[in-house]
Amino acid sequence: MKKTQKGFTLIELLVVIAIIGILASMLLPALARAKAKANRMKCVSNLKNVQTAMLGFSQDNSGRLPWQLTSSGVRAHVDAAATAADGYGAAEGGDNLTKAHDNVLATAAGSYGIAAIKSELQTPKILLSPLDSSNAAANEIVQEGWAGYNTKSNATANSQLAAGASYALCRGADALRGATVIGLTRNSEKNSLNNSRWRGANEGAAAHAQVIAGLNKSEGQIATFDGGAKQSNDSDIAGNDWGGKLSKAHRTAKGGSAKGNTSGNLIGKVGGGTW
Repeated sequence: MKKTQKGFTLIELLVVIAIIGILASMLLPALARAKAKANRMKCVSNLKNVQTAMLGFSQDNSGRLPWQLTSSGVRAHVDAAATAADGYGAAEGGDNLTKAHDNVLATAAGSYGIAAIKSELQTPKILLSPLDSSNAAANEIVQEGWAGYNTKSNATANSQLAAGASYALCRGADALRGATVIGLTRNSEKNSLNNSRWRGANEGAAAHAQVIAGLNKSEGQIATFDGGAKQSNDSDIAGNDWGGKLSKAHRTAKGGSAKGNTSGNLIGKVGGGTW
């Protein structure tokens, strides 16, 4: 005589479902944290690529970055009408600042849109942080219009490029001052490395133009010219009188295209940011 096999009872099935639900509730937050960490690492990689592009440009231009170019460099890359009398590249404004063309000071996209830097970057996808989901749609527009962005011949188009980018640049950066900060996520509280902090989406400040959806309070990414690119927290840039770990090293770096302490002024207005 065959024995009849019994299936799950309703109670047993409900217990199994409940256990699966409990396990899922425990695993999902861990998976979300792992995904956020992976996205931060990818964001750091993007900033490393920005640093590499800027380094390559400087190597082809006597060690000068777009905001340090002399008039001949400005004429070649930024504005065909620039003349020697304009005095671009001369010391101006204190610290190690030099006179720069408005097209590269108005927004970081003024540098990203230079043909030689576009060639180094290769794709505008690098300019969007995977954490900056609110600007993903704007970056898709940039991907379609990438060929048309050119600071020298069509600077007005760079407003679209700025809207689809997540990274600001530092005007004091110098390729020959290795400790200087070249790029950072746009969620810095102010337009200077001195005594700033990272604004977070969890601070109830979602409407603030600098906030990036995937970064919380004291979370940002930053890259220096010595090849260092890292996940950052407020200790890197916070503190009066250049009290942050990275901002202090940035400030005291010497050498390069101009003398004086390194300026912490940021070139931003990317991703809808106001500075």
